[in-house]
Amino acid sequence: MRGNRQSESHGGVFVVDFEKQEVEQLFDWNESEIDLKGSSGDRDLRGIAFNDEEILAAPGFDSLLAYDLDTKEYVWGFHLLRQYGEWVGHKFDPRTDKGPLPVNEYHINMVHVDNSGIYLGGMRTNALLHLNNKMEVSQVCSLPAGAHNARPYRDGLLFNDTESNCIRYVGRDDKNIAFKIATYDEGDIEFADTDDSNASRQGFGRGLCTLGDRFVAGGLSPATISLYDLESEQKVGSVNLTMDITFLCSASSAQILHYRTGELAALRRQIQ
Repeated sequence: MRGNRQSESHGGVFVVDFEKQEVEQLFDWNESEIDLKGSSGDRDLRGIAFNDEEILAAPGFDSLLAYDLDTKEYVWGFHLLRQYGEWVGHKFDPRTDKGPLPVNEYHINMVHVDNSGIYLGGMRTNALLHLNNKMEVSQVCSLPAGAHNARPYRDGLLFNDTESNCIRYVGRDDKNIAFKIATYDEGDIEFADTDDSNASRQGFGRGLCTLGDRFVAGGLSPATISLYDLESEQKVGSVNLTMDITFLCSASSAQILHYRTGELAALRRQIQ
């Protein structure tokens, strides 16, 4: 979860237990020097990984970074570019002082890895891209403007259609499922009158993960995680952390919904 305004806390990392309706904060992102300019940088904890008792979260620029959880260092980088209408890119070593310029042209916000390579995209790529083992970038499909968290799923594509306030699954068999993201009564929203242009709005969906081949979890503002069932095409659960509109939940890992803090070792065995 992250916020858009400087306050006592900017959010952090939470464990959510849907069955017990309990929430535990594992890390408090509370620094007075957080730079709130733009939509990334200090104000975003983006991407999550587990290693024994550690949870790691990190942001980035127009690049992919590989982090070795055992040696605790970044060991590989890839910079995405668009030249003469074609997607290209190049590798770099993040352990050296030679790398891409600190720009955020495409706002990469989605990465998915499987045996075929790396799927990636961003708010301004307008497409889901694929990176193979030859460092060749190809376009898988187009995406609506402002989409988040696109990834292959089942026999199709799953993504947050953020501009349309819904989560979509589009299958190769022409099956199209859209879950409308929930909103609350305006009278219940805290800081709804904020004039900060970077503040989240109601129904803003970001953060998406799968729980097997049937259930999907998605984050939204204000600070809510919801569970959806693709078989019944219904929302089956929802947990709200705060009604402060400036805080956005981002569901980052299916496993985080199953395990509590003391079970991270078992979690690592599960995801291996």
